[in-house]
Amino acid sequence: MRKPFSQNFTLTQEFGVNKANYEKFGLQGHNGLDYGLPTGTDVLAPHSGKVIEVAFDANGYGNYIKIENDKEGSVLAHLKESFVGIGAQVTEGQLIAHSDNTGNSTGAHLHWGYYTFPRNRQNGFAGFINQLPLLPANNDNMYKGYDLTNKDSMKVAVDILVRVQGGEFVDKPKYDEALKKIQELSKRPESCPPVNPIYKDTLVKIKQLLDGVQLN
Repeated sequence: MRKPFSQNFTLTQEFGVNKANYEKFGLQGHNGLDYGLPTGTDVLAPHSGKVIEVAFDANGYGNYIKIENDKEGSVLAHLKESFVGIGAQVTEGQLIAHSDNTGNSTGAHLHWGYYTFPRNRQNGFAGFINQLPLLPANNDNMYKGYDLTNKDSMKVAVDILVRVQGGEFVDKPKYDEALKKIQELSKRPESCPPVNPIYKDTLVKIKQLLDGVQLN
């Protein structure tokens, strides 16, 4: 997987933020990554797969493309024009569209939503997850910037959230306290990937650091 563009563009809205803006859509926050692509910028396929939707959503995505393979899927939205049709097989890095400002958008940008299979549509983000830590540039060294003080209580918090992700029932007060501790990690250098408790691999990396595992 790669970013769906070639140049360096600013990440203008992270995954999971601005809950108040997205509650009207039944979401707990922003369910993708927004990048500040100017109108007419080349949009590339972030991974290989089959184009299953090319459509226009006036109140949301605007012009958008959805790509899926047997492991993952992506939605690229607010596009100007598409260069692929439904049923097309695309390869990672292939030119598929130009960016724009269509649909529910306040300025030219690219919205990139990402999900994996099996897809949990009850996760509060319509099944989308935070793909930022999965990108090649976000390697294990980035996790070394997390504030891991008070390790004992942090280990308990990580364990609770991992258990919840595994389907185990946990008392809500315990879950809320665990979530609060993990969210405290947001006091991090900008080089660190965002902390989102839904993203299990992030919790695994934090747990490894708490256990003294050296990440290369």
